[in-house]
Amino acid sequence: MLVSLDDASQSLDGQIYVIDVEVQSVGGEQWSATTASAIAKTLLPADAHYEYANTTNGVRDYVYSSKGMAATFTADQFTNNFGNVKVSAGTVNYSCQRVASATSGYEMCDISIGIY
Repeated sequence: MLVSLDDASQSLDGQIYVIDVEVQSVGGEQWSATTASAIAKTLLPADAHYEYANTTNGVRDYVYSSKGMAATFTADQFTNNFGNVKVSAGTVNYSCQRVASATSGYEMCDISIGIY
């Protein structure tokens, strides 16, 4: 599991928080779509509510809203992964992807603020 932290200036209270979690399978294990989603959903904020799903560059992104996240981070932190599209404060997402070596299953999920 890889965890990325924000800079204290990116939160409303000046504290450091997790902004991204990447979960990878171990030893070439491959997850079904159901298992991958279940893993990712356990890492969403407790108050996350499903909004919609979309596909960008072949990656399915599941988008949620969280009042807690909106109350934690400055509004400018809620963007896409490229930083060029702003989204509503409190937006969080997860996407699960096949790694090059995966032939049928998923080997990685990413959970973060903003969208893919």
